[in-house]
Amino acid sequence: MDHMDNVIYIKSFSKIFMPGVRIGFMIVPDSLFKDIVKAKHTTDISSSGFLQRAFDLYLRKGYWKEHISTIKKVYEYKYNTMIKELDRLKQYGISFVKPNGGLSIWVKLPKTMDCVELYNECEENNVAIVPGKIFFINDSIYSNYVRLSFGAVSNEEIVEGIRIIEKNIKKLYKSEDNKYLPFV
Repeated sequence: MDHMDNVIYIKSFSKIFMPGVRIGFMIVPDSLFKDIVKAKHTTDISSSGFLQRAFDLYLRKGYWKEHISTIKKVYEYKYNTMIKELDRLKQYGISFVKPNGGLSIWVKLPKTMDCVELYNECEENNVAIVPGKIFFINDSIYSNYVRLSFGAVSNEEIVEGIRIIEKNIKKLYKSEDNKYLPFV
């Protein structure tokens, strides 16, 4: 479709193989090929040959078809668990949009709650959340967002993690003399 030779196509296999492996590919216009290769070598001289060969076998033998079927079920169950648990937290003034894909959910905290404060409280309780501020140039606009990922944790860990997040949300509200609790 690219008759002008201007399109760069990038594809990652992180969701259908293993997220930590970071294997993907690019299709680039001939005019950019040398510069792209130089940039790759500047940032990452060599990807693991072993992992590339393992991934090649994974594709050629068709193992990916069964894996995708299995992982879709696993992720769907985790997604539904996360949504159910987050729905319980709406009573505290959080909101979120159910995503149409991916392994993360963006959660909007009440305006009065800073995502870094919640992050610090959760970190002390061994729950990893990501403050929205780090994803945006204008961090003041997104100071009350957090990103929660569910791909690498069990359903039990999702339930326990949301319970700890809830406890920390309550704690942060209490530090403000309950004046922001939407249900008080």
